[in-house]
Amino acid sequence: MGIGKFVVGGLAVLLIVGACNNADESESSQSPVASEASADDASGGGGSATGDQPTSTSGVGSSSVAEDAIGVVASVVDGDTLALADGRVVRVLGIDSCELITHSGLEARSDAQQLLRVGQTVSLRGELGVDRDVYRRHLRYVTTPDGRDFGSAMIGFEHTGVYEGGDASAAYTAQMRRLDDGPRDCTFLPPATSTAPTATVARPIPPADPAPAPRPAPRTAPEAAPVPEPREPDDANCHPSYTPCVPDGPDLDCGDIRKLVIVTGPDEFRLDGDDNDGRGCESYG
Repeated sequence: MGIGKFVVGGLAVLLIVGACNNADESESSQSPVASEASADDASGGGGSATGDQPTSTSGVGSSSVAEDAIGVVASVVDGDTLALADGRVVRVLGIDSCELITHSGLEARSDAQQLLRVGQTVSLRGELGVDRDVYRRHLRYVTTPDGRDFGSAMIGFEHTGVYEGGDASAAYTAQMRRLDDGPRDCTFLPPATSTAPTATVARPIPPADPAPAPRPAPRTAPEAAPVPEPREPDDANCHPSYTPCVPDGPDLDCGDIRKLVIVTGPDEFRLDGDDNDGRGCESYG
C-alpha cells in the first residue's frame, strides 16, 4: 500500500508540472498578439495614422477651404461673376467673359442669368492655395442648381474664353481648352449719338387780292441743331490712370480696349507691359 500511494503521488506531481508548462507556452505564443493590439489601441485603430486621412490633390476637387460651400444667388454681375445673398462676390475660376461695356459682354450676362437664377442655391468649390483676387472677390468653381459645371456651360459661347491666369488647376484649365469653341469675340457697343430734328416754319399764304401784294421779306431757314460728337463713356466711369478714357472695370486688357492709352497713374490693368514707358496697348497705336 505504501508503494502504491507513492506511485499515485508521483503521477499527480507530473500532471501538475505538465499543466503549468502548457500554460506558460500558451501565454508565450499569445503575448505578441496582445502587444500588437495594445499598439493599435494606442495609435487610434488599425492602419497607419496618415493612411486613412483625406489627401488633397492639384485637381479640380482640391480646395483651400475645409469643405465645399453653398450660396444663394442674389444677382449675376457679368458672365463670370455673381453676387450671393450673404454679401460675397464670386469670380468663377477658369473662364473669362467679355466685359459689360461690349455687346458680347451683355450677351454673356444674359446667358449666365439663364444658368444662375436669382434665389437659387449653387455649390462652390475652392482651389488649393487660391482664395481671393486683388478685388477681394472669392475665386471658386461653381456648380449650377441642376448639377452642371458653370464654367463648362459658358465656355461654349463666343463671348467666353479660357482664363490663363493660373488660378484654376492645370486639369481644369486643360478641360476648358478642350471645350472652348475658339477666341472670344468681344464686340464693342457703338457710341451713343443723337440727332435733333430740323424745325420747319410754315410760310404765310398771301390773301386772294387781285392787287399785287407786297412781297414779304425772305425768311431765313433756322440753323440745324449741331450733331454731337461721338463721346467716350461718362467721366464718372473712366479710370483715373488712363487717357483717353478707359472704363473703370475689372479684367480689362488691351484686347478689350483696342486703342493706345497714356498711363498717367498706377497701371492697375497692366497695360504698359514691361517697358514702363507710360504708353499702354502700343500695338493699337
